[in-house]
Amino acid sequence: MKQLIKHNTRLWLVITIAALFTGCEKGPNIKIVQYPAQTASGMSPVSGYAGTYVTISGKNFGVLIGAVKVFFGGVTVDSVISCADNQIVVKVPAGAITGKVTLQVWTHTNDSIATYTVIPTPVITSVTSEGPLGSGIAAKGDTVIIKGTGFGTDLSKIAVSFNGTSATIISPLTDTSISVITPTGYASGSVIVTVNGYAITGAPLLNPDVKGDITVFYLKNYQQPFTSTAASGTGRWRDPTDWIVTSPILNHTYGGWDSDDGTVLAVESGWGAPSIVNGKMYQTVTLPVGNYTFSVVMGNNGFVGPVYIDAAAGATLPDATLVTTNSLGYLQMVSTNTWQGQTSTSSFNFTLTQQTQVSLGFVVSMSGNEYMRVTAVKLVSY
Repeated sequence: MKQLIKHNTRLWLVITIAALFTGCEKGPNIKIVQYPAQTASGMSPVSGYAGTYVTISGKNFGVLIGAVKVFFGGVTVDSVISCADNQIVVKVPAGAITGKVTLQVWTHTNDSIATYTVIPTPVITSVTSEGPLGSGIAAKGDTVIIKGTGFGTDLSKIAVSFNGTSATIISPLTDTSISVITPTGYASGSVIVTVNGYAITGAPLLNPDVKGDITVFYLKNYQQPFTSTAASGTGRWRDPTDWIVTSPILNHTYGGWDSDDGTVLAVESGWGAPSIVNGKMYQTVTLPVGNYTFSVVMGNNGFVGPVYIDAAAGATLPDATLVTTNSLGYLQMVSTNTWQGQTSTSSFNFTLTQQTQVSLGFVVSMSGNEYMRVTAVKLVSY
């Protein structure tokens, strides 16, 4: 009986396999699609910068972007913008070099559509105002010098704007330098140079007539994480970069014992550090006529003081006993005994009736185990 069952099972397998083959013969045939060879008839433009959009004309390209590969001097494009049966648009890759342009659609390759000449991309290295308020502040009529490479010398192919407001280019114009006159009423922001239709963004400039947060234009190293001057000390005790720091604060103004180590603006006495009498830490800037608010964001702190935030005319801050009489504006800080992760903000206002050199910062007296941590300072025009 077992042999009969085995025999019948084998017979059914043979019949099933035969039926499957018979069904395949009667069903639809599997076809391999043969795509027609693509033909490129032109390319425009044939020269330009990396990032330029290039259009390839022809026929039989299909419409599938994934089937298209284009090479500029052997460098593969990383962005096929669009694909139609008679037109492909691609962006010239950043690493492209002058040479043949190759097009591949599916398995069909055209090795030499045309030669594309890569023009060195213009670069801005600096934007500097020659006005009296500082290199990053440009009042109407001030001369601003833009340095870089690849500008060319054809005035008709260059345009400069201050955050969207056109500026007038003046002589001399060279491949590495452009001089412009600051336009009236521009909004503070980036300077943009357009060369042959290619826009490049430079550093921002401040319009001193515009109100609002002006910290980035006047103050340096103004928020956490603060940077320090390596040569000014060792370990945690280093002076903050771009700040003027006087003895006895010198060499123990930077660091901390908690998770803020090395990132906050810190002052400390006690725990091995000497007492501080009239220690000063500040930056000096030149400000135009106007109304201002100077703010300080404090992190973890605990002190008796006195500790002042202060603004004074001139190249330094007054001693603690003279702060109330020799300052443009000031505020005596009060320790809030905040802990890690907590902050408190203190501020004061001052007014300038003429362009003035102003020092902004801290006047500190501490003895015993006292400390303060600053996470940011801010200057606002209103």
